[in-house]
Amino acid sequence: ALAQILLQFLLVEEAFDSERTFEEATLALASKYKDDLSVAAAFAHSHCKVGVKLELVMRVLDHIEKRALVEVAVIHDQLLRCTGLRSIMYNVVVSKAKEILIKRQETARNSARRWKKLRAH
Repeated sequence: ALAQILLQFLLVEEAFDSERTFEEATLALASKYKDDLSVAAAFAHSHCKVGVKLELVMRVLDHIEKRALVEVAVIHDQLLRCTGLRSIMYNVVVSKAKEILIKRQETARNSARRWKKLRAH
């Protein structure tokens, strides 16, 4: 469920995360989905709610962080995609995703060190 929320967020927001204006991104989506313009309209409508979606994504990321990173392996790819968002409006999501990935790396390194010490004895 958490992975699905992040996937839906990324699907829409990556389409608008560029140097293009909202209108240019919408026209590009209309061209891409010319056989069903309702898809392009749904993307545009969803993007207009980006503030609410950012709050939801931040809650999801906070939940993942608090759960001792158990879910990180499942959503690793989505977290990496979040770090690729370039627009300033996504900075909080980018920062939190990077923080979670870094903590996971540190945890994995520490576990590997402990395991190595245990095996040495």
